[in-house]
Amino acid sequence: MPEFSRRDLLRSALLAASLPILKPFAVLAAPPGATARLAALRGTLPKIAWTRPIGQPFTSYYKKRYETILDDGPNHGMPLGGFGAGCIGRSHQGDFNLWHLDSGDHYFRSQPACQFALFEQVQGSKPQAKVLSTTKPTDGSLSSWDWTYPKGAGKYSALYPRSWFTYEGFFRSYVQVKQFSPIIPNNYKETSYPVAIFEYTAYNPTDKPITLSILVSWENMVGWFTNKFKGQPLKIRPEDDTPIYEYEPFWGVSKGNYNVPREEGNARGLIMSRSSGSDGPAVSEIPFVKEEADGQFVIAARQEAGVEISLHGRFDPAGNGEAVWRPFSTTGKLSEATNIRPAAQGERLAGAIAIRFTLQPGEQRIVPVVLAWDLPIMEFAPGARRYRYYTKYFGKTGRNAWKIATTALAEYTNWDDQIQKWQNPILQDATLPAWYKQALFNELYFLTSGGTLWENGFVPAKISSLADIQKALPGKGYFT
Repeated sequence: MPEFSRRDLLRSALLAASLPILKPFAVLAAPPGATARLAALRGTLPKIAWTRPIGQPFTSYYKKRYETILDDGPNHGMPLGGFGAGCIGRSHQGDFNLWHLDSGDHYFRSQPACQFALFEQVQGSKPQAKVLSTTKPTDGSLSSWDWTYPKGAGKYSALYPRSWFTYEGFFRSYVQVKQFSPIIPNNYKETSYPVAIFEYTAYNPTDKPITLSILVSWENMVGWFTNKFKGQPLKIRPEDDTPIYEYEPFWGVSKGNYNVPREEGNARGLIMSRSSGSDGPAVSEIPFVKEEADGQFVIAARQEAGVEISLHGRFDPAGNGEAVWRPFSTTGKLSEATNIRPAAQGERLAGAIAIRFTLQPGEQRIVPVVLAWDLPIMEFAPGARRYRYYTKYFGKTGRNAWKIATTALAEYTNWDDQIQKWQNPILQDATLPAWYKQALFNELYFLTSGGTLWENGFVPAKISSLADIQKALPGKGYFT
């Protein structure tokens, strides 16, 4: 049992006093076995995982001592993405804010349109919907969305490569999401994949049916992650002679980007790409990418009996978001509106899917959602380019994000089993202290987030056909 100082207790009391007062629920009876089932679900999280209440502010944290040290503050979470594939971070507040998609480069910025939200309607009651983030946009975007999910209503837990959000104390249902990428020891294939899995587990602990819907929205960010200052003269800090490396992505520059719905087998989602004819009103498909930052993103979910997936193919992430939020917050569904016109100069676009289902009293359902990206080219200096290692398995065209996503939907449970098989002997070893187990796994995050490069050959100086790619010099799988 951990010991708490008077200062810790005082901080906890102050936090509790600052939390929003939640409206009391109408009394609903619990079905038989609900208490035991909830305890079992809570017990699926490793006890030694790093844990913090959702959105709880940090009152004391390390601050950098030197200019050369990166310091974005404490609001970080477990990185998502394979080794050398680039990674994305989601903080304990629920927002996506870390973008290491340009190899070796760092960018930290919360992106409101890349988001999850939850709709819930208990039979006979009014629906409610909340964005699953305690961080509201500061620029006025998506103002019609409900950003009032209360801090402290649930917890965030992390034990690399997996992390969890547990939502309790606001919704009537119990909802837990496990998020991870397939980081597996002695595995030199799946560990390289550019994919993140979000496995939602929802349980109805009441005596009435509950309809739930999970909203997944994402901005089309193709073309963003390459440096505006590429090739600039090196600058030196006069005080210590250290180099100043300037990095600024093409954030929000989406000309030519477009979103296309896709349904195949038991998967449905959106493919986010870029058109070669970006000035025209119609899509001119790129058969292969030639530049860093070009490629695709995909959001997708699995269709099965009792699950309804709807989508909204295009909305303005800088607008109020009403076209998405109005139908979602009232019905849990999206409009099925699609528009594949490429974005014009100054336009931005995002898309969303919603996964809707109903739980009977005492019923549980698992819903997997995936985010995949295919940004195959790394560039270190003008002309110094390599393909990422995952292209060994999915090709080098940059048009394979859908294949990566559907592979994840089919294989993710096997990947999760392998992660547990690796970790459990250590977690169950009573001779090892808890702090050591936690640090042993969580400090491995740096292998994903620390600018890891894993290559699969040279990018040709000139690419005019698929044959040029196929004739490119092979890689040796260098990892650094």
